[in-house]
Amino acid sequence: MPGLFYLDLWPIAWGQIVVTDPDVALEMTAVRNHPKHEAEGQMIDPLIGRGNIVTANGPQWKHLHRMLSPAFAISHITNMRPMVADEVMKFRSIIHEKARSGEVFKLEDPTQHLTFDVISTATFGRSLDAQTKGSPALQHFENMCRAYMASRESVNYIRNFFVNRKVSAERDKLDAIVVDLIKERFEIVKRK
Repeated sequence: MPGLFYLDLWPIAWGQIVVTDPDVALEMTAVRNHPKHEAEGQMIDPLIGRGNIVTANGPQWKHLHRMLSPAFAISHITNMRPMVADEVMKFRSIIHEKARSGEVFKLEDPTQHLTFDVISTATFGRSLDAQTKGSPALQHFENMCRAYMASRESVNYIRNFFVNRKVSAERDKLDAIVVDLIKERFEIVKRK
């Protein structure tokens, strides 16, 4: 079938169906909402907690989808174009500056900071300036992910105990920042 192909990763991992067609993806995730594979939960739940839209299925997924749908409505996305353009222009100037200096750098870092700023502006109504100043929230997220990956690569239960404590500590710090941002945004929306 055009728009998808099977990727056999045996014996290393589960086989995967890779979807490359947006209409097929919509059919599989929204129209019919096929259940998620257990591997998604194993990878995502330890980082962001159970009950998230990425790993939820059935009625829970439908509830979360209905809650988040307005944020992805075409009218809302259209209204965010100037904000996205501002963040992209910051990104562009950072890339140009690095190109002029001849500095060797990982493109992943400025791209990640751009993505983080766009998401924070769209979600909280303001940029967290990860591109220009760095962001404690992004740093906690990166620390949490790195620690989690270290625990996935080890079978040392004692080491993993301490690594998992670090994951929890970083998640708690990130959660505190996000809670403050949500409260701040809620107060702004309440005043409108």
